[in-house]
Amino acid sequence: MDLNKKISKTKKKQIFFSMGYGILIFVLASLTITGFVLVKKELEYIKSENTKLEISLIETQNIVQALVLGKDELAVALEAEKDQREKVQAEYENSVEQLATLEASVEGYQQKLESRDIVKIINDWSPRVARLQCEFINGLGQTITSKASGVATFVATGTRFITNKHVISKDFGVSKKCNISFATGNTKLEATLISVIEEKDLAYVDMNKYVNLPGVVGAVKTCVDKPVIGDQVVILGYPSVGAEEGITATEGIVSGIDDDYYVTSAKIEQGNSGGAAILVKNNCLLGLPTLVVAGKIESLARILPIK
Repeated sequence: MDLNKKISKTKKKQIFFSMGYGILIFVLASLTITGFVLVKKELEYIKSENTKLEISLIETQNIVQALVLGKDELAVALEAEKDQREKVQAEYENSVEQLATLEASVEGYQQKLESRDIVKIINDWSPRVARLQCEFINGLGQTITSKASGVATFVATGTRFITNKHVISKDFGVSKKCNISFATGNTKLEATLISVIEEKDLAYVDMNKYVNLPGVVGAVKTCVDKPVIGDQVVILGYPSVGAEEGITATEGIVSGIDDDYYVTSAKIEQGNSGGAAILVKNNCLLGLPTLVVAGKIESLARILPIK
């Protein structure tokens, strides 16, 4: 073994890393926050490499000392121990790299699954969400039309559409007729049995008979468990601005609780009221997109819980 050369080579590596360490510290003061994070990681790597070189140098010096003292067997044992340590260190670093690659792969796969879940939720729930056009007669005898959304379900008396009270009840009274249509299929209905729930912004538009709705099976699945802040929601409806034909979907989270409502970051516009707010994790109807009208845009995004 040419141990003198090995020691010299090890010392050169140590000097190189030490110089790099000092230069990086000097440059550190002029870097942005992003640069600081990158340099911090680089410094940690350099420190780790420098530590490994110091250990290697000490081990090599111990081997040389053993040879000088004529302890050949000890020198061989120390050399074998050093080789074993370096092998274990290399295997550990390789395992860390493999773990990082696996974590990145799992994260990417999870994102794809979440994306597919949302697409499936939109496809599953869209047939239930109806476009409502409810007519009123104002004090001047003029016909006024209110456009909004509703969610189809089945009750003992027949097919029912759940919507917001402010959709079918105005200052001049409750609507006498609502025309109902869907983005999927050619189903068009007319309902005249309309009722409101006084203590909530809730109303029912009933057909008083069972109507077959393509893609809709059974009563609506409402959420049993309360959501927590941060839970993902999807809002489905027919806003007055945006898509002219099909249903519109927006995403967001439950961002708070305000009295009897859930506050959401999802965008809700005029016309979306009465649509479906779906809790993604349980694939259930959390409630109706509801809000206080502020001009033409219903800017206070809330969800009225439905049980």
